[in-house]
Amino acid sequence: AINVSNEFKVLYVEIIEIDGEFKIEVRNKSKFIQQEKLEAFFRKGYSQKGEGRGIGLYNVKNVCMEYSLNILCENKVIDGENWLSFTIDNKKRNH
Repeated sequence: AINVSNEFKVLYVEIIEIDGEFKIEVRNKSKFIQQEKLEAFFRKGYSQKGEGRGIGLYNVKNVCMEYSLNILCENKVIDGENWLSFTIDNKKRNH
């Protein structure tokens, strides 16, 4: 999708590790996407980019499940612009 856009292309990547906990975040500018559609990104075969795609995030989710990692997809508004963010971490969550 980034290749066909005429806009200035920015991809933000952050990798942090502190005391055995880590966070990897990848985000890019995007229109706001409803929560239901964000969840669909992780379904096998789902893609907004066309046919024959939709395997990457499905595989990432399965690897995260295998290694008990958290994965989150969300909209983040930064300086008035929406970013689509994917974050993986190993933090323990209190339920």
